[in-house]
Amino acid sequence: MAVLDENNSIPLARQALIAYGLPADAPLTFVKLRENCVFRVDTGQGSFALRLHRPGYRSVTEVATEVALVHHLAREGLPVPRVVSTADGQLHAAVRHDGVKVLVDLQHWVDSGGNLDSVEEAVRGTSALEPSTFARIGALAARLHDVAERREHPPAGHRTAWDAEGLVGKNSLWGDPRTLPGLRSGDVDLIDRAAGHVTATLARHDPGPSRYGFIHADLTPENLLRTGEDLVLIDFDDCGEGWYLFDLATVLFFYLPHPRAGEFRAALLAGYTASRPLTAQDLDLFEVLLLARGLTYLGWAATRCETATAAFLVEEVLPSVLDLARAQCPAGEAHPVP
Repeated sequence: MAVLDENNSIPLARQALIAYGLPADAPLTFVKLRENCVFRVDTGQGSFALRLHRPGYRSVTEVATEVALVHHLAREGLPVPRVVSTADGQLHAAVRHDGVKVLVDLQHWVDSGGNLDSVEEAVRGTSALEPSTFARIGALAARLHDVAERREHPPAGHRTAWDAEGLVGKNSLWGDPRTLPGLRSGDVDLIDRAAGHVTATLARHDPGPSRYGFIHADLTPENLLRTGEDLVLIDFDDCGEGWYLFDLATVLFFYLPHPRAGEFRAALLAGYTASRPLTAQDLDLFEVLLLARGLTYLGWAATRCETATAAFLVEEVLPSVLDLARAQCPAGEAHPVP
């Protein structure tokens, strides 16, 4: 599998510009490299965000489903980037250079005041966000889920599933948290117990259409852009089938150590329930999904141990996950191993 970097992506990006009918020599500005390599493209026709998908990470079907979803959300009036069609009318393209093939998509550039917040500020309790912002995020999530509930779901396999197996199973989507290097044996046992607790709890909840459907799955403060008084939701790279409340758990998770976490939670849920009511059972599910969200971050760190992000997760997020696990999974409480 080819590994993309800022330099070897440029010839591929140039090929992509041709596919979209843009000048091949248009100025390219490197933006970021994580799961995808992203460039800003400036042309006489406007500015765009060009995404090169990491080879082998997503199939053609998965990428096509993602960009079609974003395109649909924009047409429904959701504040998301506008997808650009290729010269032959497709929403994505495949390009090659020196034997490397990548899938690409293009979106109109979102002029913004930057990301809503940083994960570091959230975890360290230094975020200056107000509860009113969380109410707005809750309302935005409700709009997203309303559209998802009305839309016909893509066939199974067209995107990943954030079900119990995808969240905390031995072959979970982001990696098995039990394999995180450096864990003490007691921590491994606790995480294993927590994974069993998540699996057993989710099995007791009905994944009906009002609870389970297409979700963003990575609704962190870094994936919300400030545009004046509005917010724009970006980066649907992890979207798939899952519990709607998993999106809310993702919004709140990194703020759990914040001194105003209780206010943020109340505002988030109030913004959401203004249009999508929740039952007491739903709120119990929300607590378990907070734990599941934390476990997915440990799984991510386990598969990317060499990165600075993984080091941050181990040092500053692992303690919060273990605290959640202790609170929800007292010693001696047995659950099936997922």
